[in-house]
Amino acid sequence: MEISCCLVVYKERANIQAAMENVAPLVSEFVVVHDGLVDPDGTMAHATTTAERLGIPCKTFLAEHLGEAEPHRILSFEKASHDWVLWIDPDERLLGEIEKIKPMLESNPDLSRVRFLFGESQELKQPRYATYKAILFDRTRCSYIGIPHEKPNHFSGRSTDYPKTVVLEHLDIRRSLVQMLLRSWKWSFVHAEYFWKDDSEIPILNRNPVTEQYLKTLFAQKRKAGWLRLVFAPPAIFLRTLIKDRRSLRVSISRASYVFFLRLQCIRHRFELRGHTSW
Repeated sequence: MEISCCLVVYKERANIQAAMENVAPLVSEFVVVHDGLVDPDGTMAHATTTAERLGIPCKTFLAEHLGEAEPHRILSFEKASHDWVLWIDPDERLLGEIEKIKPMLESNPDLSRVRFLFGESQELKQPRYATYKAILFDRTRCSYIGIPHEKPNHFSGRSTDYPKTVVLEHLDIRRSLVQMLLRSWKWSFVHAEYFWKDDSEIPILNRNPVTEQYLKTLFAQKRKAGWLRLVFAPPAIFLRTLIKDRRSLRVSISRASYVFFLRLQCIRHRFELRGHTSW
């Protein structure tokens, strides 16, 4: 059983070494894609040096700067040498008995996707916390759409939630409320652009009729975003994230503000397509 670890990076010199060392006992290869043709802080060189020290092969690629990781993930998955892929962000860490993951995969050949409990350190300590992220999958039996907030979807085999003996921790980066709102505002501009692209422009791993139909439905929903959804969707997201998903107040505010700004940008796009110069 061999696993390739895929990372998409941009100015991650401070995190890349620790991220690679964290998963080194589990993986047989690193595939690192840089979001930009220029590496301003030497992240890629540091990744190469770290991989050499760990004795693990490392493939590195420079891609056009998009300001977003998801489209580049497709490239990293396609360049992987092994069917099983572990994709993580540089500010995430697998904690626990990770040495037991490979034997579990080997004893369950029907598995094609594995989800891990995911959150910040304080969230992971909550007894009933249950937010999972699918970061380990068989790239020959799953599809992945290269747009924000998508996940690998299995079209063959089965998916499972890994026991809580291994969790995926997102490093707790403290931001003020103003910083979170500004961050959500910034990403809403980038992400809204995707929903007005032609379907054929969206990178997809293992494109099939199901992914095509899903993409068409998703884009149609976003393009029809109206004022009522702008008003009611953010509070609903906030309450669901806080109460049902048991995420922190900070994460709940961040998600709700992002949804508000994203829908606002979608409405702006629709007005512009109708020939309006202003709202």
